[in-house]
Amino acid sequence: MQHFVFKGARTLMHKIMLISSFVFTFILGSIGVLYFLFSFLGFIEVEKFLIGDYISLLLFPLSVYILITILKKEGLSFSEDKLYNTNFLFSKPLKSEEINTNNISDICILKFNMAHNTAMGTSVNPDATVTDIEYQICLLNSSHSKRKLIFSTNDSEEAKKIKTVIQKNLGFNFVTYNPPKLTRRKRK
Repeated sequence: MQHFVFKGARTLMHKIMLISSFVFTFILGSIGVLYFLFSFLGFIEVEKFLIGDYISLLLFPLSVYILITILKKEGLSFSEDKLYNTNFLFSKPLKSEEINTNNISDICILKFNMAHNTAMGTSVNPDATVTDIEYQICLLNSSHSKRKLIFSTNDSEEAKKIKTVIQKNLGFNFVTYNPPKLTRRKRK
């Protein structure tokens, strides 16, 4: 099985939020684990545990989950003309889902210009909009009536690289997306 690891689609702000939540939950969760460990080993005497003690204990597994989310990357795997959407942890496959490629003959890259308003307090002008460009790599059937999203990224070079890898391994044609026109019903 061939594996190709690509960058995650996380922005800098998303990474900062994940890292800060990991640090917060790890510190409180570690304190909770140590508190329970010391109480069970008899180093400290506790009459009964409160709800807050159990909550701080549950923060430790949550911090491990957040750490895995920070470290995992997305990619593609190929095996015997089959395509898999794969999550990687330390360049090792963590989870794979097969993508149905029956009746698929083409591949395309779609470019989307997206705009959203800034959050309150992050800019001087609260009505300002931020624009982003997203590239989506899609598989198409021969008539372009059905498309399947494979990967999305904010980098055009990475989108071209993903397209080249899929073309090379599965032999799909790179085309411009041209959906069929809908036929309208005649009114009576």
